Amino acid sequence: MNTDRPTESLQAHDAISADGIADSVTPEPALPDRLKRWLRNATIAGTSISLLVHLAGWIIAAFILVGHGPGSGSGEPGSGAVEMAIMSQGDVQALEASNGLSLETPAVPDALPKVDVDLKNLVEPGEGPGDPGAVSVSDVGPLAGGGDVGGGEGLGIGGSGGSGGGKGTSFFGIEAHGNRFAYIVDVSSSMEGGRIESLQHELERSIDELLETSEFQIYQYSDDASPVMEKDGWNQASPAGKRSAHARIELMVANGSTHPLPAFEKFALRLRPPPDAIYFLTDGEFTDDEAERITTLDRQLKIPIHCICLESREGELRMKQIAKITRGTYTYVPPKN
Repeated sequence: MNTDRPTESLQAHDAISADGIADSVTPEPALPDRLKRWLRNATIAGTSISLLVHLAGWIIAAFILVGHGPGSGSGEPGSGAVEMAIMSQGDVQALEASNGLSLETPAVPDALPKVDVDLKNLVEPGEGPGDPGAVSVSDVGPLAGGGDVGGGEGLGIGGSGGSGGGKGTSFFGIEAHGNRFAYIVDVSSSMEGGRIESLQHELERSIDELLETSEFQIYQYSDDASPVMEKDGWNQASPAGKRSAHARIELMVANGSTHPLPAFEKFALRLRPPPDAIYFLTDGEFTDDEAERITTLDRQLKIPIHCICLESREGELRMKQIAKITRGTYTYVPPKN
């Protein structure tokens, strides 16, 4: 019996198995040398660029944060180093003890002390006793140099005669500049006849002189006061407004006594915007109390009041005083020949 065959078969089987395994495993292809060199160079270049970028960033950050050291007046950066000192709590306490310093926060009261104000004792500026700003009509003496329109002269106390910037107008020879004008005129019984006719004519002429952009109002007074125009407040100096003024002026009638205060207190000094100038005309006398009240009311507004005595000097003293205190003008208009 031949015992060599199994051995040969077994060897052949092993050879076949080995060949089969060898054939089933395929080795990975190797990278080309050119690609290897390219990858190596790219890695080196990328690393170098990254290092340069980071280094530049560190330099810029250090320049911004640290800044220039102490330099000269020419603006060149100095070479001094920037030093920082950190003190411990013990160092701070020692510094306080050696220099007598205290870093404690001062105590602040929770509430301010209560202050009681007696409103009853408060007075307006210029009205209290001993106040240098207080000016009484009785304290102002008569003004010398009063002229009359007939002679072409008048007593000018103010500057431009009005606070506005408009062309203005004139009334019995008194010129005033501005855009808003109030006329306060006497229609008491003593104005009857030629005086009220002169007043009516001059009112119409003065209003006709106004620019169409100007505004006006007329207040008549005797025992009381009232607006001459149908519309209370300011009236436009338009052609229609001037025609309306002519018609209303012709209706004025002389009657009663002379009390000018209501025309100021109730009407003229309440106009808003306030007048640039006020024309104030009378032919009679009124009380010192009324004159003083008029100047007191005008003190805050500072409106020049141009005072006119028509054919009578009875109220001349008080009219001059009002004109002086309000920085207006005074004029006496003599009777016509």
